[in-house]
Amino acid sequence: MRYLLTISLQLLIIFLPLNAIAAEKDIYALSLNELMKVTVKGATLTEKKLHEVPAQVTVYSQSEIRMLGIDSLEELMNLVPGFQSYRQGESSTQMGFSARGRRIGTSGREILVLFNGMRLDNIWSGGMSISTPKLNVFSFSKVEFIRGPGAAIYGSNAFLGVINIVSDITENIAQLKGGSHGFMSVKAQGIKQFHDKKLSGFFNYTKDSGQTYLAYNDFNQKKESIRDPYIGIEANLKFGDEQLWFEFFHSNKQASDFYISDRINQDRNTSKIEYSNIYLAQKFSLYSNINSIFKIGYKTLQQRIAGQATAMGALSQLSSPPSDEALFAKGFIKEEESWFQLDNNWLLDKGNALQFGLEYRHQVLLQANVQNNFDLGDLAQGNFPIRYYDDNSHYTSLSVLKSRDVFGVYSQYQGELFESIQITAGVRLDTFQSIGSHVSPRLGLVYPLSKEHSFKLLYGEAFRAPSNNELNSTNNLTVLGNPNLKPEVVSTWDMVYLYQNSNVTGNLGLFYSEIDDSIEQRVIDNIRQFSNFSKEEIQGVEFELGYQLKENIIIKSGLSHFFEKPDSAFRESKNLAYIIFDYHFNKWQINFSGYYHSEKSRLIETGQKQSDLPSYWLANAKFSYKFGEAWSSSFVIKNLFDSEFITPPQGSTAPEAIPNRGRDVYLSFIYEF
Repeated sequence: MRYLLTISLQLLIIFLPLNAIAAEKDIYALSLNELMKVTVKGATLTEKKLHEVPAQVTVYSQSEIRMLGIDSLEELMNLVPGFQSYRQGESSTQMGFSARGRRIGTSGREILVLFNGMRLDNIWSGGMSISTPKLNVFSFSKVEFIRGPGAAIYGSNAFLGVINIVSDITENIAQLKGGSHGFMSVKAQGIKQFHDKKLSGFFNYTKDSGQTYLAYNDFNQKKESIRDPYIGIEANLKFGDEQLWFEFFHSNKQASDFYISDRINQDRNTSKIEYSNIYLAQKFSLYSNINSIFKIGYKTLQQRIAGQATAMGALSQLSSPPSDEALFAKGFIKEEESWFQLDNNWLLDKGNALQFGLEYRHQVLLQANVQNNFDLGDLAQGNFPIRYYDDNSHYTSLSVLKSRDVFGVYSQYQGELFESIQITAGVRLDTFQSIGSHVSPRLGLVYPLSKEHSFKLLYGEAFRAPSNNELNSTNNLTVLGNPNLKPEVVSTWDMVYLYQNSNVTGNLGLFYSEIDDSIEQRVIDNIRQFSNFSKEEIQGVEFELGYQLKENIIIKSGLSHFFEKPDSAFRESKNLAYIIFDYHFNKWQINFSGYYHSEKSRLIETGQKQSDLPSYWLANAKFSYKFGEAWSSSFVIKNLFDSEFITPPQGSTAPEAIPNRGRDVYLSFIYEF
């Protein structure tokens, strides 16, 4: 607390003499009705109101995000029906997350995440959790959580959900934030006009020294003290006008000490992930009623992970020359992708439009190997004695280095049926080199029963092409790739009822999904590898309610229950809930939020037996005060009640479930200029 007070006094002394130039509308005074006017674009590529969009969608505006005491996209997921996010044993930055109770692997590859239209996926593992973990939400204008298939527009990975992030900088803001456990962050965003061009962007820097945990190290059979420090940098830059612009996004996340691949080692465990994406966009009109956007871009990903894989002396009798050292490894992944896409919107007549377009991606895996002191290839393939290199100079391949081309074309019609029912019908054809082609259709009917009531009937199919590690992973001690994998395919029905007036908004949805050729990890002939299996089913209900109790009090809540989910999804909770309470008066704003995850399970022993982990509630609180038009301050408490809870690792090698953070406190100051 003394640390927080010191920061407060220093900031007040340094910055209070400054004068503000302008400020946005007081975010504490927004009503539920205003918040519900936010439109959705990610579900159809056109702006739609919530009660019109042919999808199950939850939207958080920038005002709502800044009311909450959260920092990352993964934290925000837990305040959305059907979504859940929690810590795993991969690193202190990486969180496992899922939509509708199903997840394979650690990267969240069943959910496509978009940032200003850029795909935040990767070639190696497929999901955003590897590319851009702990993605900071401070500069997001809105986040659209779209539940259900999105492949009819986006192709592969839009399997069980799409998260569409929009960052449209319209104000100049700086934030300085300090907190417990050595936390410090600096965030800034701004916009500058140059004649008819605009330059905008943001920069986020975060450093956290980490909390301390007591974890069991099965290498030495002892309890050890570990921490979960990390450093994160994110930068975005956009320049141009309404017709021609370029945009750049970069993320750099570093972690150490904590778990790496479910193992602890204070001295050896490190993780570093660098992701960059840049594109150039041009708007044009082929005809007066056809509006088009062409984008061409390039993205890269580099990942470096180091850790310990065996106990000291475990390979001494199996190596040549014999060595009592543990097996230490440093893994390297490097990839690049060139891409372009063309999106067209043809306005046929009033209430009718046709969207169509194409996309091309050229993916190249440039590096996938591991530096080790024992020959990892010998160990993985059972070639004894295992060669030992005392200078740690040997590299073992983790995959065949390959490139592949991905091509997709889509078309979508939006119009009216019988003058009262809105219809959306679309289809997309994707072709993956060496994998094949797939067609993804969609059909959505939205029937406004009255001004306040509406009903949606939705059907969609989606596919997920296997990622590189699922196809080509070799010399891996935990799981092998399978070059004969087929894409997994999901078919989903949604029925949704919505109610909305000036004080209450709510929706209740039922869904049923059937997955064919599901990709899972199974033991075949004593070898764990990725394989296609028969059908899986997911059934559930999702509920949301927003209520403006008074002019200055808003309550939001959500519930999710999965009647049925795949056996392989034992790590995911079956019941989810969240609640948000927001109260403002004069210059004060008080926000409480909390979420619930029911029991989860983890693998133990040989990987075939499961152990249940207890359910948990987690609560956050945020107290904010506006000093005037330009200054505001916030005090945030995460894990308000200092709850102790554990979450499941991905594999069975971790001797215990993964510990999570206790209470954290933060003090921040925001200056608008």
